[in-house]
Amino acid sequence: MNKIKHKIIVIGCLFASMSFITSCMTNFKRGKKKFDLHEFHEAIQYFEKAEASGHPPAQTHYYIAEAYRMSSQMEKALPYYQKAIQAKSREDEARFHYAEALKFMGKYKESHVLYEQYAKNGKNYKLRRKARTEIKSLEKLEKMVKEEHNYVVTNCEGINTSQAEFSPMIHKGKMVFTSARKATIFKGNGHAYLGIYAHDFKHPTKFQDEATLYEDDIHHDTEHDASPTFAHDGSFMIFARSGNQKKGRQTTDLFISRRQPDGTWGEAELLEISSEKAWDASPSISPDGKRLYFSSDRRGGYGGNDIWVANLTSSGRAYNVRNLGSRINTRHSEKFPYVDNQGKLYFSSTGHWGLGGLDLFVATRRDGKIKVKNMGVPFNSASDDFGIIYNTDSTGYFSSNREGGKGNDDIYHFIDKTPKTKDFRYFLAIDVATEDTTTNEDIPLAGSKVEVYEGSVGDKKLIHTFTADAKGHIKEFAVQTKKEYVIKAGNTIGTIKYLTNEEEYSMLGREADPDDPKYKKAINDIHLETTIYLQPVLINTNTPVMEAIIYYDLDKWDIRPDAAKELDNKVLTFLKDNPKIIVELGSHTDERGPDNYNLVLSQKRAKSAVDYLISKGIESDRIKAKGYGETDLKIKKATTETEHQENRRTTIKVIGILDE
Repeated sequence: MNKIKHKIIVIGCLFASMSFITSCMTNFKRGKKKFDLHEFHEAIQYFEKAEASGHPPAQTHYYIAEAYRMSSQMEKALPYYQKAIQAKSREDEARFHYAEALKFMGKYKESHVLYEQYAKNGKNYKLRRKARTEIKSLEKLEKMVKEEHNYVVTNCEGINTSQAEFSPMIHKGKMVFTSARKATIFKGNGHAYLGIYAHDFKHPTKFQDEATLYEDDIHHDTEHDASPTFAHDGSFMIFARSGNQKKGRQTTDLFISRRQPDGTWGEAELLEISSEKAWDASPSISPDGKRLYFSSDRRGGYGGNDIWVANLTSSGRAYNVRNLGSRINTRHSEKFPYVDNQGKLYFSSTGHWGLGGLDLFVATRRDGKIKVKNMGVPFNSASDDFGIIYNTDSTGYFSSNREGGKGNDDIYHFIDKTPKTKDFRYFLAIDVATEDTTTNEDIPLAGSKVEVYEGSVGDKKLIHTFTADAKGHIKEFAVQTKKEYVIKAGNTIGTIKYLTNEEEYSMLGREADPDDPKYKKAINDIHLETTIYLQPVLINTNTPVMEAIIYYDLDKWDIRPDAAKELDNKVLTFLKDNPKIIVELGSHTDERGPDNYNLVLSQKRAKSAVDYLISKGIESDRIKAKGYGETDLKIKKATTETEHQENRRTTIKVIGILDE
């Protein structure tokens, strides 16, 4: 009897032990599965249960540390890297990231020792190179931290909470920013999903009222919405969206939302340049509205996330994406680009040397050379510092999760109290010319009439009228920074008739840099030049005088708000400036889809655009609609979406002149 009882006890212990081991392994496997899905918050919980069940701490501590690091919680990662190494973790990269975490927490001496060890003994070649770079940067830090400055930095306490607040933007009297305040929780880090919020902007640092959701129209409970940037006229905004795998979106993408006639925001659409195979985020429109900067890990970069730029039209079409190059981008990550009115590029990087985490940098171009400079203290700290903007020439905001904040990323205000020793005056000269199609040389157009307006094509006020001299030249006149101008030129005095042309000229982004050593005087004059080109009136040629990109919804031909803006700013303005010409408005498709279908659809779209222009006051006998379908492709055998978009266009051809 006693033997039987003993066997039962032994078997029971074996089952209990097996159950304990199974539970331990099950929790670890579940944690690893969540980790691989980037659901780091739940992964940490499973790893902690596995550790409590007796799973080897070298593994659990390492993966907990990695989960915290990859969810941007480096301060929580630090002790687990230490524990993993003490537990004899075989993970080579744990040593590097432990050094990285120490630097992030401002423990530079300890970090320096570990970086040196990894540079000698580490197995990952890329991380060994990074370790050597970090060693050099740590040697510069002591000098940087001691540099004197005239900046005052203040935490914007009324906006900041224990959650994340970052990417501030001033738009139409409001501080628009990103914050983790949505009702739903993101499994990646256990915090709320990011959303776009706004606060009435009445004082630069005191925000007393409650911040509210910026727009319900673009709010999605189970997706991150972040880092909005606005068209200068407020007609559209571009922002980053991610997080909803049920909708098939596993990466971060750029979206555009357009202001509707009733003042609401339209449903956000994927921006055409955004790659669904890459992480695209941190969008920023340049001061003149002609370029879109963003961060991406798409193919063709230098490693990690790079800064890229695309051309941008006034209707929100982005195209011609290119990388900013190796002077800006590194093997690691560059994010949160911003261009100020002097044309300086600000961004954050983990690849250029810095104090720890993301550091803020400024890039300037002088004499064709790009120089990148760490912005130093007080902008940078041992933590993440990013998302800078300027509100005036000497004030602005940035984001940081530095020590002393409210608990996560906070928004900070800064003011530069450096005494101002230089002033600038700006002057603009204009030339009017036509291009010789044989020699490609400019032919001056003497006697041209030039009108200069303040404002935009759709909303302008006449301020100057000039007549060009014998060389087609208009002497320089004073212009102001942060102003936008429209230059309208025409020539009717010769035997050749020319089409009147109207172009925008923006002073945004053209301010001189006071730090440039070539400006040595107390008052410096800046001389600017531009040329307005006029085309001769050529009737019934195959060469269009204008192309417009007009978007239509799938299988539809009604005029969308963005299409209306393109028609107003380009085609309507052209027809009003040249009231005697008769034109053909041609609509073209790409080569995808049946030939006859494309031909019928393009005719409907051409007629829809013509009807819109007639409703705006253009006489019906001055404009004809013609659908070309795919019969006149600009790019034969197009393969990329960019090439197909080049084929989907609207052309304007002169087909006659009204009788005098």
